[in-house]
Amino acid sequence: MLHWMKKAAQVFAPDDNPILSKQLELFLEQISEAVDVVDSDGRIIWVNAAFEALYGWKKENLLGSELPIIPSNCRKELDSLHKLVQEGQRIIGYQTSREHLDGTLIPIELTVFPLIDRAGTICGRVAISKKVTEQKRSYHEVSPLDPLTQLLNRMEFMKVAQKVLDNGKGIKQKLGVAILNLDRFTLINHTFGQAVGDQLLKEVGGRLKKMSGAETVLARAGADEFILLFKNITTHDNLVKSIQNIHAGLQKPFGNFQNGTIAITASMGVSVYPRDGRNLDLLIQKAYIALHASKKAGKNTFHFYTRKLGNVFCEHFLLGQDLRIGFESNELEVHYQPMAEMATGAVCGLEALVRWRHPQKGLIPPFPIYPYCRRDRDH
Repeated sequence: MLHWMKKAAQVFAPDDNPILSKQLELFLEQISEAVDVVDSDGRIIWVNAAFEALYGWKKENLLGSELPIIPSNCRKELDSLHKLVQEGQRIIGYQTSREHLDGTLIPIELTVFPLIDRAGTICGRVAISKKVTEQKRSYHEVSPLDPLTQLLNRMEFMKVAQKVLDNGKGIKQKLGVAILNLDRFTLINHTFGQAVGDQLLKEVGGRLKKMSGAETVLARAGADEFILLFKNITTHDNLVKSIQNIHAGLQKPFGNFQNGTIAITASMGVSVYPRDGRNLDLLIQKAYIALHASKKAGKNTFHFYTRKLGNVFCEHFLLGQDLRIGFESNELEVHYQPMAEMATGAVCGLEALVRWRHPQKGLIPPFPIYPYCRRDRDH
C-alpha cells in the first residue's frame, strides 16, 4: 500500500507547490460528490470520503486495485470513456450506473477529466460521480434517444435489436450488424473545438439516418461510434451494397461550419446473422473484431467478419499476452545482420534485429498484424 500512498502524494503534493496541493486535497474531501483518482494503468491512487459513503468501500481496501464499482455490462462503456480521456477529452454529465459494495446498482451522473503531470503528460484520470435524483433518473429511463444526435441510444438499440432477433428465430432470415467508427475524430475536436465536433456528429447521424432507410435500426453507440442493424436481408450482395453506399456516402464533405466544409472517413466492421452468431452479444463482438481489422488495414474501409479474421485476432491477442511474459522472462534475442555495399559487396555495417524465441512456438518472425482478406466474400 505504501507504493500507492506515494503515488497519491505525487498527485496532491508535488514539489512545486505542496501547500496548494494540500488545500486541493482538503477541498476534494469536503465536497459532496464522490471523487476517485486512477493512474494510467487503471489502479486507484486516491478516493475521498464521499466515494466511500456512496459506494460502501474503504479507501485502504481500494488503493492499488482496479475500480470494483463497474457493473459487468458497463465494461465496454468504461473502455470507451477511458480511451477518450486518454486522448485528452473531458466527459461531462454522462449518465450511467455503478455498483455498491452490496451489489446494488446506483444511477449516477459522471464527469471525467485527464490527470496531467508536471511534464504535461496524461498520467491518469479523475472521476467525479454523484447519484442521480429520482426526477432525473425517471427522465433518463423513459428517453430512448441519444441527447446529441437524437438517434437511439445504445441501451435502446439493444432492446430493439433483441426483439428483432427474437421475432425472427425459426424464420430463414438474414440480419446484419455493423459498427461504424469515425476515423481520427479526436483531431477534429482538437483542431476546431468540441462544439464543432458535436455539430459534426449531429450531421453524421442525420446523413446515416437518410442513407440507412426504414429497414435499418440505427443508434449512436457512444463517442464517435454508431451501430446499425440491417433487417430483412434478401441476399449477401444486397447487404454488401448497403454497406458500400453508407461507407461512400460519409466521404462527401459536411458543410455549414464556420471554417467551411469538413471531410471525414469511417471504418466499419460487419457481422451476419445467423452465420456469425445467433445472439446479439456475439454478433456485436464479431462486428468489433471486423472493425478492428478495418482500423489495422489503414482505416477508411470495411470488413465482414470471417472465421479466418477471428482466428487471427485471437492468435494476435494471445501472442500479445505471451509477449508481456516473454519480455519479463528475457525471451527476446538480438540478431545481427550484415550490411554490404552494392558496388563491392564489402560489409560496411551491421543491422541489429530483435527476435522473440517463444518457449512453445520457437523463433517468431516479424509478420503483418492482419493478413490481406477480401472485405465482402472471404469466409
